Amino acid sequence: MKPWPPGGSTSSNLYVSKLRGNNVGAAVAQMTLVVDAAAQTATYSLMMYNINGYTMSHIHKGNSTTSGPPVVLLLPGLKAGQNTTIAAADLPTIAPIDICSMTYTSKFAAADLVQLNGVAFSWTDFMTNLAAGTLYANIHTATAPAGLIRGQFMPIKGWKSNVKASCGDREGWKLGK
Repeated sequence: MKPWPPGGSTSSNLYVSKLRGNNVGAAVAQMTLVVDAAAQTATYSLMMYNINGYTMSHIHKGNSTTSGPPVVLLLPGLKAGQNTTIAAADLPTIAPIDICSMTYTSKFAAADLVQLNGVAFSWTDFMTNLAAGTLYANIHTATAPAGLIRGQFMPIKGWKSNVKASCGDREGWKLGK
C-alpha cells in the first residue's frame, strides 16, 4: 500500500470533490486535493468513471450549481513554461475520448493558476476560496462543453498527512452513494 498523499508533506491539507450531475447516466468522478500552503503547491488525484467524450477538466471559482471561471487547468493543462494568461476560447482541450476508468495524478503550483481574460487569481485567492468552499472541480465533454459533472471542494477534517489509504472497489461509485 502506497502512502497518501504522494510525497507525504506534513504541512498539507486535504480536500475532496465528488463530481456528479443530473441525468448523466453512470458518469462519476472524485478529486482529492492535497495542499501544501507553505510551498504554494497542490497535488491532486482525479478518478473518473464512465465519461464519454472527455475533452478537459478544471478547478473553477464559484458554486458547482452555476458556471464560474476556471482557475486551474487539470487534464489537459498548460505546457510547462506556457503563459497562464489566456482567453476562454484558448482553453486547451484534447480530441474527445471515452473513459471507462482512469486515475490521473499530478501537481500544480501558484505559477500555474490561470489568469483568464486578464483577471488575476493569486495563490492567496486560491487558498481563500478553497477555505470558503467556493472552488469546484468540473469535467467537460464534447456533448457537455459547459461541464458534464461537477463537485464542490470540501475539507476533510482531522486528516493526518501520514495516513495510508488504498482504493476501494468501484461498487461505491454508483450514483447516490
